[in-house]
Amino acid sequence: MAKDVRQGQSLTFTGSGFEPGESVAGSVHSDVVDLGTAVTDAKGNVAFTWNVPANFALGQHTVILEGETSKRKVEATFTVLANQAMEQGKDDLANTGANTAALWGAAMLMALLGAGIVLGNRRRAGLHK
Repeated sequence: MAKDVRQGQSLTFTGSGFEPGESVAGSVHSDVVDLGTAVTDAKGNVAFTWNVPANFALGQHTVILEGETSKRKVEATFTVLANQAMEQGKDDLANTGANTAALWGAAMLMALLGAGIVLGNRRRAGLHK
């Protein structure tokens, strides 16, 4: 089972082929999380529901379900994706920067024009030697 889940959501892991009434231990690996134990139903099926922490590491992880009596081991991978609200926030953020190249160009032009006017007035007034 390869499944995608987002941080903060819940994910249900299921296993079958265990002995009826058997205790099965569940764990998530990479960042090890003990899911506790669950007892199988009359058909040897078991399920664990886990709430993925909002800060759980992104990427691929493995869940392992292991029967206490049968020693049956079931493994599956799943992928943790970024919290959807965080991803939407990336696109919804206000643009705090601006393209100021045109403003700087206009400011330089005005400074040069102002300097030209000052020099022109000084020459007319005879102040420039």
